[in-house]
Amino acid sequence: MDLALLRANLRRVELHCCRVILLLALVLMPGISWSHVDEVAASPAKQLADLQEQEPILPDAVWLCTKEDGYRGIWYCNEKQDNDYVFKYAGGLGTYSAHHYPFAIYVPAVNKTFFCYGGAAKEKNELVHMVSYFDHRTRQVPRPTALLNKKTDDAHDNPVLAVDGQGHIWVFSSAHGRARRAYVSVSKRPYDIDDFELVEMTNFSYPQVYWLENRGLAFFHTRYLRGHRCLFFTSSEDGRSWGDLTMLAYIRQGHYQVTAVGRQKIATAFNYHPHPGGLNYRTNLYYMESEDFGRTWRSVDGRPLCLPLTEIVNDALVHDYESEGLRVYLVDMVFDREDRPIIVYILSRGWQAGPESGPRIWHSARWDGSRWVIRPAMSSDNNYDNGSLYIEEDGSWILIAPTEPGPQPFNTGGEVVMWRSTNQGVSWEKVCQLTRESVYNHGYCRRPLGVHPQFYSFWADGHGRQLSESRLYFCDRDGNVYRLPPQMEADFAAPELIHRAAPCFACGEKASSELGKLPETDRTRYGVLPLGGKPVPSHQEVREGGEFLPVLTRVDKAGEPGPLSAQSVGPEGLSVLRGGTSADDSLPVEYLAKVELVPDICQTDPLFADLPDGGRNLCGPAAFVNILLALSRNGGGQGDGSGAQEMAQARELLKLLVDRYLVMSPQGIAPLPAMEGFERFLADHGYQSRMEWRGWRRGGRFATAREIDPDWLCRSIVDRSWAIMNVGWYRVDEASKQYQRFGGHWVTLVGYRKQASEVLLFVHDPGRRSGPGKVTHQVHLRLIEDGYLAPWGGYGQQSARGIYRLEGIVLHPQAHCALLDGVIRIEIIKPGLALAVPSQSKGP
Repeated sequence: MDLALLRANLRRVELHCCRVILLLALVLMPGISWSHVDEVAASPAKQLADLQEQEPILPDAVWLCTKEDGYRGIWYCNEKQDNDYVFKYAGGLGTYSAHHYPFAIYVPAVNKTFFCYGGAAKEKNELVHMVSYFDHRTRQVPRPTALLNKKTDDAHDNPVLAVDGQGHIWVFSSAHGRARRAYVSVSKRPYDIDDFELVEMTNFSYPQVYWLENRGLAFFHTRYLRGHRCLFFTSSEDGRSWGDLTMLAYIRQGHYQVTAVGRQKIATAFNYHPHPGGLNYRTNLYYMESEDFGRTWRSVDGRPLCLPLTEIVNDALVHDYESEGLRVYLVDMVFDREDRPIIVYILSRGWQAGPESGPRIWHSARWDGSRWVIRPAMSSDNNYDNGSLYIEEDGSWILIAPTEPGPQPFNTGGEVVMWRSTNQGVSWEKVCQLTRESVYNHGYCRRPLGVHPQFYSFWADGHGRQLSESRLYFCDRDGNVYRLPPQMEADFAAPELIHRAAPCFACGEKASSELGKLPETDRTRYGVLPLGGKPVPSHQEVREGGEFLPVLTRVDKAGEPGPLSAQSVGPEGLSVLRGGTSADDSLPVEYLAKVELVPDICQTDPLFADLPDGGRNLCGPAAFVNILLALSRNGGGQGDGSGAQEMAQARELLKLLVDRYLVMSPQGIAPLPAMEGFERFLADHGYQSRMEWRGWRRGGRFATAREIDPDWLCRSIVDRSWAIMNVGWYRVDEASKQYQRFGGHWVTLVGYRKQASEVLLFVHDPGRRSGPGKVTHQVHLRLIEDGYLAPWGGYGQQSARGIYRLEGIVLHPQAHCALLDGVIRIEIIKPGLALAVPSQSKGP
């Protein structure tokens, strides 16, 4: 049949089917609610059907089905910025986006990994859908097949693929909105990429497709309604006849999603785009699953869901990040060996490229059978630093992602790293760095379905700030990296090995034993930098140009870095910090050993002027830095925190915390992300610690009680324990006895005195209003007997009974009173490395 006639016929069939399916799916769908104000005034079924009638406004793709002479990726940019980073995201995006999947599939029947990608036409940067394979027997690739030219450079139109039970290769060619068409194609012969048949011209965006044995194709995708991204699911036994179109979610301005298939279920995790704001203010984390191939959907704990989801708070909600002012950038989702979901995502404070929106902290959310366990991981420097999570046979987790800064720092991608966690994301070790000294940033490292160890991750590179060439890469499980040939003379070629797996300093004994054999020029490559001619541990922070950030390293009199000893904590060792506690560990009447030991830095000190907002929202990090500085003092109590060296040290610590460990919101930091960041910081620098939260605010896995017992509070600073208090600013309606929170603050608890029937607390307040220099405030606890806390920040109204008012704390000018909202207790089980500042500190 003539291709033009075929396309016209398919278009007429598509329009008729869409009218019927969409009208039935949306009108008859139970429980649909379109009540929120930004939704459609007219019937959504009618509007979607009308949209299906509209012809695309941009040219159709050009069918090719020809062979190319090499592997070239598409370069794409999005949203121009008026700063040094030029674009919100940009680069070699041949394996973009996180919401397209899969790009590669291993097929055991022929021992090949088939893959597709967004390629570039040879004569211009125009998107060509490419299909190829890696032959694991010959270790070669053929010339790739150019399936069609999309007549755009928009990487949102990238293809994904599926392989059915008969070996036919299906290619789903995406559209971006409704301006262009989407296409479905299938190979004419099993396991063959030379000739394809165009099956359907239609419309879908962000395709994610899976072939399930005895079920068929499961197809997650997005359709646009009034410019909003609505999540849909449908399925097909043969790829030609499709079942009902189910709208999964349409909350405010829509969603992005990542999906996965387990042994018994299919699932999606998604964020939502608030109104106003839209996609650049994406937030919250949701999850839903189905065990009957999409006929019914439920929450992770089995509660039935009424679709589509239209309310912000619903049974699919995993975590409310909107109340914390955080953006949620989805990365990946997999199922573990117990068929439970693990979601990977990045949290950040803003949408723009550059350090102002950082830090970008990677997180995992794992369902343990009864609750979501959310843990922070590593950090990176761009919201779109996408990678993939792998669950190994032994249960360990592997993450491959561009988490190291690349040649275009703070732009999309970077240098690719392999990370491992053996404790389900509690901590991570850097197994090896896969790319080094690159010309362009690498990004969007994708996991093949049914992954084979020889073709373990697949990605592309490209300049982060200007149009460039883009090459395609893959790595094996051992860490060897190969580049697919950009230019081919023959029909088959072997990929080029560009990085041979080598021992890394973070790998432990093997790396250490090899370290002394490395020439000086290679020591930097393997995680070691010279400092006065001597190597220092790789966990120290390194800036561009080799500048050394002196974090958690005690330097002895000979200038050698060394571990913290008991004697280095105070003038008489840890016994000083115990405050004379007896063998039965009873509390002393007073404990003042840390009053002098703990400094009192001011969060808005002029030295911190270059930190975010000049330090105005850094009370939480500043309260923690007070503790870090106390741990570093070799003489305990010598100095008052005003010395130039210690203040320079405080500045470097604050910057490191904010850049790499703490997910700050514009209002500061909430208890849970604060504790996650503090815990990770301590672990990275050699400390073993135990962290606990008590208070009425959410503390996640750290929470042990809502009420704060005064004896527990006192014990939280004795011996090796340290405490940070979360103070809430409240206005009070005395008539109704209602407390309305409007803000908060963090202070460091440094001592106490029991007198008569009450406890007097001693605190160091990092706020500017607490006075210049070191000031120790004496604070009384006053128990609230009745009254209510008004709804605030995602919390409903609750009783104020049992909460303490704080008298003696320096109040916010608009506050009627301060309440003790909670306390972080940090117990140092095993010391790590103390702190030092080089003698020639560069200052801000």
